[in-house]
Amino acid sequence: VTREALAGLFWPERAEDEAQHNLRANLHRTRTLLTGWGQGEALQADRRRVRIDLPTDVAAFRAALGRADWAAATALHGEPLLSVMTFRGFALLEEWARAERQALGDAWRDATLKAALAHEQAGDAEAAAALMLRLLQGDAATEDAMQVLLRVARAAGRRDEALAAFERFRRWMDAELGLQPMVATIALADGLRAGVKAPTPGPVPAEAAAGVPRTVIQPPRVIGRDRELAKVADITNR
Repeated sequence: VTREALAGLFWPERAEDEAQHNLRANLHRTRTLLTGWGQGEALQADRRRVRIDLPTDVAAFRAALGRADWAAATALHGEPLLSVMTFRGFALLEEWARAERQALGDAWRDATLKAALAHEQAGDAEAAAALMLRLLQGDAATEDAMQVLLRVARAAGRRDEALAAFERFRRWMDAELGLQPMVATIALADGLRAGVKAPTPGPVPAEAAAGVPRTVIQPPRVIGRDRELAKVADITNR
């Protein structure tokens, strides 16, 4: 990242010389912290550019997505990105974090569904059900996930949990969208209540096995207002 981009990102309202002074002071503090952690060489800085080369769970998550390792990607996304941090006074950073958090969360949901479908195809109903129950606990309710859960719940011994999740899903669709679940979803729920074995799904469609968008694996540059964007045009998310 260029020094000018960092200075503009963190101190957009300050004069250039003051912003650069603040940057130098913070780079010194950063190097001191990294040295204390035995990572002093991780900060790479010259007169124009700065880079911190450290392993991160986000990089590992994107690498797993890139090689279509859905199980690894699902496990690596434990919490939303920077969910316990705030960027008060740094509107551009807040917008970047929000956009990244959304993109990574969407990618995790997609990877989780694909991992569950793979488990279902392999006959591992327990693993598939556990993934879908986790996904459906949050705001990630989708009909595809609900159908997977209803199909595997009986074999996984999670009948009651699956039916409770279906009822929550049904109420949410009615309240938020004014809709009811699809006929196929309702049929799966009714069959589960009646103890009818769910049909075995066919092969995973090609579109479901496809990789996630390149914009998630190799995310775009920071987006902001025109003035700020000009200052951070060289920033790329590594």
